[in-house]
Amino acid sequence: MAIRYIRIGSSVNVVGYDDGVHASAIETDQPITAGAPVGPNDVVINSGIGALVTGPAASTDNAITRFDGITGRLLKDSSLFLDNTGNLSKIASDLAIDCGANKTLLLNQVVYDDWYFEIAPKTTGAGKPALANFSGNINQFQMAVNDISELRPVEMAHKWKEATQIEIHAHWGTNGVDGTDRGVKWEIDYTWANSELAAAPTAFAAATTLSAETQIPLNTPDKTSMYTSILSFTPAGGHTGATLLMSLKRIASVTDPTPTLDPWVFMVGVHYQVDTMGSRFISAK
Repeated sequence: MAIRYIRIGSSVNVVGYDDGVHASAIETDQPITAGAPVGPNDVVINSGIGALVTGPAASTDNAITRFDGITGRLLKDSSLFLDNTGNLSKIASDLAIDCGANKTLLLNQVVYDDWYFEIAPKTTGAGKPALANFSGNINQFQMAVNDISELRPVEMAHKWKEATQIEIHAHWGTNGVDGTDRGVKWEIDYTWANSELAAAPTAFAAATTLSAETQIPLNTPDKTSMYTSILSFTPAGGHTGATLLMSLKRIASVTDPTPTLDPWVFMVGVHYQVDTMGSRFISAK
């Protein structure tokens, strides 16, 4: 074995020890402390050195660190990655998120989604949209002035941010080509009510009617896809599971003449705000 040396403070204060007898240069069962460094080679020893956290010899770049065991001092690698721009990813397999019972992800900044209402008149004949060939084997409805179509009822989605504004719009298309500006005006009747399972159930109120007109510029091509935002409203006190009832009517345009041929109507949509991934309970947010 060999004699090893420990230098403490100066070239004079040197202690020798046999590394065959003592494996460590310094051993103590008491805290080791030091004052503030005064020289370029001085070192401060933390008295809590025994509680330092340690990790593996190597790690994966951008991998999120995890604790290994319950001591709070051992770290290990993971397969979950957080890159320098804040993007979270898991490459090897699906990312499973467990929020716990009756919990879900909550968005501080809302995003938007759509409900779609098909044009589905419950009766045919006068005052109802006419089903006609659109292209190939595709048939769609044409709506004349004063035609009315019931729209499929919808339940307010579990991910909807309750009691926030929704926007109702129509998706429709031009039929033929006109050499002058033309106008199409849509009217929506709506009513809604909370379910009796909600914390504050309500009855359906009398229908509210709102309308909006969209111009078809001269020489717009046949079968051009068009969009009309008809109205926005806030179901005050609305809860997940509320029912929304609507009908769509085409009324005479005011700003421009009506088109020569009745326009195609495809669907009505509702943009709504989303703040959770579903709801925490079956009948409540």
